[in-house]
Amino acid sequence: MLLFEECDSQSAKLVLWKNLHFLFFKKRNKMYNKVYVEITNRCNMNCSFCHGHSRPLRQMSMEEFTLILDRLAGHTRYIYYHLMGEPLTHPLLPAFIKLAGERGYKSILTTNGTLLGKRQEMLLASPALHKLNISLHAFEANDLSVPFDEYLSDCFAFGRASDGKKLVV
Repeated sequence: MLLFEECDSQSAKLVLWKNLHFLFFKKRNKMYNKVYVEITNRCNMNCSFCHGHSRPLRQMSMEEFTLILDRLAGHTRYIYYHLMGEPLTHPLLPAFIKLAGERGYKSILTTNGTLLGKRQEMLLASPALHKLNISLHAFEANDLSVPFDEYLSDCFAFGRASDGKKLVV
């Protein structure tokens, strides 16, 4: 897993290099099935099953994401946008997915589904988005003002809109 820590741009490279050290010195020729990248540790929900974190809230910069893609070249084809945060909250997500696609990576995103309606157009227009996973159990683990039927309806609407365009699970 790739995690980032609170740091300025200059020290970000050192932190990321330490996190990726195993790719270059211990398993140089290793090809990974998937690599998880936490582009944000912010989430718009507070799920009971999530252990959370005590790190300062942060979003990955374009410079950091580009560095990660550079370092992962030849080590994976699949970038998974999922760890502690909700990737759909990140304003640079469209640019991240586009850059990953230009570099030959396929993007797989896991979301709690609450922002699918707002981000649907962008997601469906992203050729590098290979698959989108919707964590339906996130709804039951929260006390939301949105009725469950409405939440499911939005998730199903995204699935119907993506039919034949994206793999949705």
